[in-house]
Amino acid sequence: MRFIHLYLVGYFVLVLGAGLALWQAGVLARISATWIGISALIVIGLGIILSVLLIGQPELETRLQRAAYAPLRQRIGIRFHLGPLSLQETIAYIEHRVRFAGGKVNPFTSQAMEEIYARSGGIPRLINTLATTALLDAFGEDAPSIDPVRIASAAREHSMDVAHG
Repeated sequence: MRFIHLYLVGYFVLVLGAGLALWQAGVLARISATWIGISALIVIGLGIILSVLLIGQPELETRLQRAAYAPLRQRIGIRFHLGPLSLQETIAYIEHRVRFAGGKVNPFTSQAMEEIYARSGGIPRLINTLATTALLDAFGEDAPSIDPVRIASAAREHSMDVAHG
C-alpha cells in the first residue's frame, strides 16, 4: 500500500509540475484556475497532501494578478520575490558558474562582467544568455578571454540594449 501511495504522490507531482511549467511558459495560458482547483481536489481526495511550488519569471506574478486566477492566488501561502542581482552579485554569479562548470580561470574580464550587468540589468536568465553566447563566440574564434566588445556583440545578437534600472 505504501508503494502505491508513493507512486501516486510521484505521479501527481510530476503531472502538476509539468502542467505548471507549461502554464508558466504560456502554453496553457488559457487554462482556468477552476481546472487547477479541480486537479488539486482530486489529489487531496486521494488522501495525498499537496504542496505546489510556483517558480517563474516576473510575468508569472503579472498573470497571477488576473481575476481568473484569484482562487489560485488565494491558496499561495508563502511568496518570495527574487529581484535582480547587484553588480557585485552578478560578478560573483558569473565566477561561480565558471567554477561550477569546471573552469580553472574566469575567461570574462572585469569590464566584460560589468557589461553583462549593464546589458542584463542583473536578471540571471539574461546574464546566462549573454555569457553563453559570448562563450560560444569566443570558443569559435579560439579567443583566450571575453571582453566587453564580445558581450556587446552577444547583446546585439539577442536584441538587448543597455538595461535601465
